[in-house]
Amino acid sequence: MRILFAVSNSENDNGDIVDVILNEYQKTYKKIISYKRAFYYNAILDEIRDTRNTENAFDLIIISEDLEKNVSDSYEAEDLNLYNHMDEITDEAYKDDGTSIPIILLCSDRRSERDPIISKLFVLGVYNILLGKERTIQNVCSLIESPRNKKMAKILYNIDPAALKYTSSIKNNIISDKELISILKYFNINVM
Repeated sequence: MRILFAVSNSENDNGDIVDVILNEYQKTYKKIISYKRAFYYNAILDEIRDTRNTENAFDLIIISEDLEKNVSDSYEAEDLNLYNHMDEITDEAYKDDGTSIPIILLCSDRRSERDPIISKLFVLGVYNILLGKERTIQNVCSLIESPRNKKMAKILYNIDPAALKYTSSIKNNIISDKELISILKYFNINVM
């Protein structure tokens, strides 16, 4: 298994977080992981693109929400930044056979299951989100071994697909109803 780690350089009480995850995974599952680190969102995209059609393609990506965190950002700006980056990454995170590469997202302390960004990330295809007390080394290792699928994530985060609304950044009323009727009449008269 090959993993791309995009986590901050921070250390926890036991040392470098990547080393701690790798050691725990090897101890628990008796498997060795090959890995690479990325320290910026653009580096994640570059790594995925560069390795997609090679034997070095990634099987899994682990991203920490605090990657490239700007201390002066508001919560709203942080959410938008996270969403935009995850949108870009999920567009590229697929293998050469077309299957998606699972992403494990390690969220910040302030996140909960009720956070509106969770359903937005779910829509993007991010099903392995660790929040609050879930953010343990053992849970990361468990998701590495067996990532969640869409159905599992839907149940875990209590997501109701009917409640998810698609919103477009394009204004709904680009042309008035009157203009639309005029256009339709024009084509109906001239086409027939």
